[in-house]
Amino acid sequence: MPTRTTGTAYSQVCPPSVSKNGDLRLPENKSEILSLLVEGRAEPAAAPESRDCLIVDASILPHLFPPRTSNTFIDYWQKDLKPKLVRESVDLQKQRLDLAWDLYSPSSLKRTTREKRGHGVKKQVLPNTLMPKNWKSFLQNDDNKSSLYSMLANQSLSMSPDLLVVTNVGKTFRSSKTAGTQLSGLPCLLEEADARLIVHAADAARNGCEHIVIRSVDSDVVVLAVSYFFQLCDLGVKYLWVDFGVGKSRRYFAVHEIAARLGQHMSTAIRGFHAFTGCDTTSTFYLKGKKSAWKTWKTFPEVTEAFEEISLPYWAVSEKSIRLLSGFIVRLYGGPLHMDSVNKARLFLFRECKKSLLDGLPPTAGVLLQHILRATYQAGHMWGQSMIASPELPSPADWGWRITPTGAGLSSFHPPTTHSVQFNSIVCIA
Repeated sequence: MPTRTTGTAYSQVCPPSVSKNGDLRLPENKSEILSLLVEGRAEPAAAPESRDCLIVDASILPHLFPPRTSNTFIDYWQKDLKPKLVRESVDLQKQRLDLAWDLYSPSSLKRTTREKRGHGVKKQVLPNTLMPKNWKSFLQNDDNKSSLYSMLANQSLSMSPDLLVVTNVGKTFRSSKTAGTQLSGLPCLLEEADARLIVHAADAARNGCEHIVIRSVDSDVVVLAVSYFFQLCDLGVKYLWVDFGVGKSRRYFAVHEIAARLGQHMSTAIRGFHAFTGCDTTSTFYLKGKKSAWKTWKTFPEVTEAFEEISLPYWAVSEKSIRLLSGFIVRLYGGPLHMDSVNKARLFLFRECKKSLLDGLPPTAGVLLQHILRATYQAGHMWGQSMIASPELPSPADWGWRITPTGAGLSSFHPPTTHSVQFNSIVCIA
């Protein structure tokens, strides 16, 4: 039956292959990657028998443990958070607890993700300030969270005389003791706590911790832990777990087992794969989730080299990697295996009537290049320097973003080209 299509989607500045209403096309379920990492394992990993160090993605604590009977912010620390952290730290062999708190910047690349959560009213946060009546609304304001995290971090430094606490108070690393860490006093530059968890793990390893547990609810943390295991292993780490999730969904991921099964190259490349196929700062491809991308990777192992390259903080993406990633997208969308040009694949798929809507075609080469740059910035520069306490980051403007008065915004999805093709009122015979 004939199907009539128009060229409006093709000529949009923000094409639907990687955009939704002009913004990032964020993945609906980026945590799909977790089931792929434990592929073939029916039962969750057992809880570790021994823990030297616990590293907590501390920004999750106010969400997991809202205030119950606390009247002031200092009450909240003393009644709701401190007892739980003390209990979690009881059996740590090296008596070390690390708390990594998020930082918030007006030019954050995660602006799109955070704006979807709403905006709360700004409130002064001091130890003796009365608690807000609406905790959820309070946590929707970045200034509130920044002030709260700084206060809680300061309080944690005097939590226990026997415990080494390493944390960040705003943009500076602090510790409760001078011995046992090299982080204290260093500037804390990475905005996201998930990347800094690896900095904490590396510092703990350099100070004798071999059995490390990371606590988080973000699938990105599992990806990063797997991708850095071999480097942490070189520092002395023998076992690394991620304590993930909440409630009945809480489980352990034995990172050392996952990394051993994937191998060093694929473990490193997992950062690039995760960013390229969609995370909080990069688009997913329309109708293409993690599972279909993973399946394509397994049938096209040559692209591992490209995923590994964009996982590292190089200052340019090689032509070879761009070609391999283009070939990956062609295969992801069901194009010919011999083809590594997304532009040719678009024409082929349209002619073959495999896509009744232009929205379902792969991105153009120009659009894909911008996506590759954004994925490289996240995987290679933001995540790819997670072993460094104070990394130097290039401007996002050089990596597929444009800087707007309100922060980082998307660059043009469809850069000017020397020629254009317009599909208008075309009849495709199915």
